[in-house]
Amino acid sequence: MPLSFAPGEAYQFDWSHEIVLINGTTVSMRVAHVRLCDSQMLFVRAHSRETQEMVFDAHDRTFTFFKGCCTPAHEIPDRPAQLGYLLEGIDWRHPQRTWRPDASG
Repeated sequence: MPLSFAPGEAYQFDWSHEIVLINGTTVSMRVAHVRLCDSQMLFVRAHSRETQEMVFDAHDRTFTFFKGCCTPAHEIPDRPAQLGYLLEGIDWRHPQRTWRPDASG
């Protein structure tokens, strides 16, 4: 993995679970983090649930925020297996207990 990147060449995607106080109520949030590898510029987007929509929305808003300078082909996920599970609708914390159809189509 190179330690230097051309502008817009790659970005890193990760998410975290954060506890925040909103209007006096403690809420658990899922926070998507996207960082450009060349400049280390950061974009953060909070969501109430960890879903495929969270991932898609975070990417869409990231591309808009950075004006399209990063492309999906150059994503470096922090935990590729967990991201793959999330995109397939599988609960990455308990993949063996997640229902999956036997066949598609």
